[in-house]
Amino acid sequence: MRTLFAALFVLFAADAGATVLYKLVDPVGNVTFSDTVPKGFQGNVTRLDIDTGSNVITPSPGADTVLSLPAPDRQVMRVPARVSGEERLRAAQARVDSARAALENARNNSTGEDWIYYQRNPVTGASRMPAPEYQARLDQLAGNVVVAEAEYDALRRELR
Repeated sequence: MRTLFAALFVLFAADAGATVLYKLVDPVGNVTFSDTVPKGFQGNVTRLDIDTGSNVITPSPGADTVLSLPAPDRQVMRVPARVSGEERLRAAQARVDSARAALENARNNSTGEDWIYYQRNPVTGASRMPAPEYQARLDQLAGNVVVAEAEYDALRRELR
């Protein structure tokens, strides 16, 4: 029995010294690391031979780029040289207005599936309550409003 365990240990330990990972860069520039290359992947793939006994990861010599496919045509985004404080404030106010409008839209345009109906409560007069999914959506939208308002207030304080 001991011999079997020793043999299995040697078998697995022999392979534990090195492993191969792939650095995947898609046409948009997103970087992902994987132990396999996905079928039909579009982008650059770099093979990384990793020695698990050291703290250094180096690309394989001579096998730097395994696959390089051309990126699809896309327009280059240009960053404006400098945006004024007033423009930044207007953009922040637009985000606040958009978040408030989304919350108001969700509140005003609910469907029957957004509510749970029950017998009228004689004390409060209530006969329905929001379904958990609808309540979670409302909470998320309300959170977006709070974040947008906080960003707007922080920018106003910064620009004073």
